[in-house]
Amino acid sequence: MTVFTGRETQWLPPLIAAVSLLFYPTALGLGPLDSYECGHDEALVLPLIVGALALTAWLARWRVSALALVLALAFWRLRMLESTNLWDYLLDPLLAFTALGVLAARWLQKPPNPPKPRNPPNDK
Repeated sequence: MTVFTGRETQWLPPLIAAVSLLFYPTALGLGPLDSYECGHDEALVLPLIVGALALTAWLARWRVSALALVLALAFWRLRMLESTNLWDYLLDPLLAFTALGVLAARWLQKPPNPPKPRNPPNDK
């Protein structure tokens, strides 16, 4: 029995890696915007975006992804961690490194493009 759909296993690592590469540098102060600030209670934009993503994932039959997003929102609202920042419930450095590792492994496993067969010249 497979937990993730084929599309989920194909698209989740690049999506997580992209969000991580956009999030972590700005959260560490590299740039004018601090993306970590968007995760605090006062900002309702991020929870609405996460809810919309969960609904989209559910409609796309990405059930595990949808459930993970809904659980992250629920745990955030219930304050299951010490943090009050939604980003701490959504993204973890280990998850980011795992996604980047999966992408690197995929890239390394791709066979090189085989040489194209040469067409013999036509003497006609």
